[in-house]
Amino acid sequence: MTFQFTKYSLVNALLSLIPIFPIWTLFPIIGIESGIENYTGDCILSYKITLGICMLLIAVSIIVYLFSIKKILLKEPKVIKRNFRWFSLLIYTFINCSGLIIILGPYLACNGSSMSIMVCIFSGPIASVVLIILGLLIDLKVKQISSNKL
Repeated sequence: MTFQFTKYSLVNALLSLIPIFPIWTLFPIIGIESGIENYTGDCILSYKITLGICMLLIAVSIIVYLFSIKKILLKEPKVIKRNFRWFSLLIYTFINCSGLIIILGPYLACNGSSMSIMVCIFSGPIASVVLIILGLLIDLKVKQISSNKL
């Protein structure tokens, strides 16, 4: 077992610890939340809906990636690495935002507090650890596919 995806996810996780990435990945989801808030008129409800959307997109993205892993492995290593980096960024964005909403809570996310900045700082490394675990799980799936071929 080469742990190819674990290595990729470790590099991606280390890159995501650069302070600009955790903050940058929050903006798209906050934009979505603002749109939902404008539609519903309720900030707390909009954060709950946004959390549900993020969780759903995390699950769907991972399931689709795992089911298409056989096709992904047929590509060149550079293409696999680049595509996995984009996949990791997508998952990181959703996990970072979900972590922020879960840790802070919808009420404090709406009304703000001094903890908001601290939670932004902590949600990034949590998402990075999840990326490493995800890379390991993908490697285990690759090993399972390889052993089924034999």
